[in-house]
Amino acid sequence: MTFVDHFNQITDILLEKLRTKANDKTPVTLLTELNRVTLDAIAAVIYDFRPILIHLVPNFFKDFLLFGKN
Repeated sequence: MTFVDHFNQITDILLEKLRTKANDKTPVTLLTELNRVTLDAIAAVIYDFRPILIHLVPNFFKDFLLFGKN
């Protein structure tokens, strides 16, 4: 899988997630969602690691940084 394929996959997942949230009229923090896509892209390019961070719980990063655990 190339970077472009991975990026397209993550973007499709993000768009589906945003569509679902929009249909439910659920607020979304775009900064958090776009940060996850960006970190995914960085991990794919630099480390050849392809996580899918979009599926993480909403406060994962904050909890990890504050408490060092998830």
